[in-house]
Amino acid sequence: YITEKAFEMGWKPDLSHRKWINKKVAIVGSGPAGIACADILTRSGIHSHVYDKNDEIGGLLTFGIPEFKLEKSVVQRRRKILEEMGIKFHLGKEVGKDVPFKKLYNDYDAVFLAMGTYTSLEGGFKGEKLPGVYKAIDYLISNTKKLLNMDTGKAEHINFKGKKVVILGGGDTAMDCNRTAIRQGAKSVTCLYRRDEKNMPGSRREVKNAKEEGVIFDFNIQPIDILGNEKVEGVKTVTTELGDVDQNGRRVPIPIPGSEKIYDADVVIVALGFRASPAPWFDDFNIETKKSDLLIIQGESGCGKTTLLNILAGLLKPSKGLIKNDNKIFFLDKQNIPPESRNIGYVFQDFALFPHLNAKDNALYAYKENRDSKLTKEFVFNKLLLNDHINKYPHQLSGGQQQRVAIARAILMRPKLLLMDEPFSALDKENIKSVQELINFAVKTLNIPAVIVTHSLEHLEELVDENILKL
Repeated sequence: YITEKAFEMGWKPDLSHRKWINKKVAIVGSGPAGIACADILTRSGIHSHVYDKNDEIGGLLTFGIPEFKLEKSVVQRRRKILEEMGIKFHLGKEVGKDVPFKKLYNDYDAVFLAMGTYTSLEGGFKGEKLPGVYKAIDYLISNTKKLLNMDTGKAEHINFKGKKVVILGGGDTAMDCNRTAIRQGAKSVTCLYRRDEKNMPGSRREVKNAKEEGVIFDFNIQPIDILGNEKVEGVKTVTTELGDVDQNGRRVPIPIPGSEKIYDADVVIVALGFRASPAPWFDDFNIETKKSDLLIIQGESGCGKTTLLNILAGLLKPSKGLIKNDNKIFFLDKQNIPPESRNIGYVFQDFALFPHLNAKDNALYAYKENRDSKLTKEFVFNKLLLNDHINKYPHQLSGGQQQRVAIARAILMRPKLLLMDEPFSALDKENIKSVQELINFAVKTLNIPAVIVTHSLEHLEELVDENILKL
């Protein structure tokens, strides 16, 4: 409501203090990371040129998220604002095909890679290559381009009208596919997920909406084969039960012998997630990637010793960024810092706790017994958390209590650096004091350097320490 009201009243970004400087950056990709980078650079007076192979900005915001969830006019309005700020978009230009990467590298002071995650994860099932088996991303992009009357090139429009559809997966992308198939007039839509409903990674609201629209959910069902001869005819599955919690905080599904079942299907959508999409020209420019296809940046394996900038460059692990050989520039993407990282303990304003773990287990996530004699479970239970809140789940805690749990978890990971974005945001006096005590404990007792980014300067008075940097 606030955003819409601002636009209604004629809101525009305040650039009155901007001073252009003689620097320009090429940004490859106009998805959320690319346009956010362009926005920040342009506000700082750095000329930003964004290249994208599609004819509209937004990346998966435009082409991956269905119109019924995100109206494309919202993205188009944002494009107009960004262009008025001075950002240049070069659309329909695929880097490496229409525009050589070498030209960007030579013509610009820096290059930012924001190429998204367009590589679909496969299930490794027999029959996954059969006609009638689709990747979620291909299906969603095809549907969006059809609705927007965009050229789909050689790709055919994927329409499930009158089809029996089986969707594999339990995340938001699977929900998007469920609800899109319903809108296309599918005969039936069945969503199979290998854990129970409580452990689904997708939005609870999306699941509720999908059920209301007619999607059938079968939980604790794990696909093992996709059946068919010349085309898909069904999905063979096995029932599961949940075992111990894995490193990501979710219980492991264990197949139950003798519980096989076959679901009839005209089409199957595999919606098991995505991974980064490295370009073929990466090797030509010594741009290295990990096994996960995320970029490796200079200094990632160690911690710089001279400046905070070097520390951040060494400790943070951005997946969307490129440090050129001459170290001209780098960018950080907080959404891609792995929770299990041992280098950095991070607490952001929008930090999310695991919803299916109670406060105690959230705090102890990634904590190793006897890693440090100063940290014991007794300390956690008695100091970092209030005893009467230990067994409560995040939805039962106040925002301030959730923040305390988040900071406790970051500290207990024993990081080399504690990075906090607005740790005092929306806290009452009691929780502000508790957060201050936690930070002081981390810095003064455990000797963990801390970086605090905040507008609430009045809350930093008790945190004066040479190991704390305030931004």
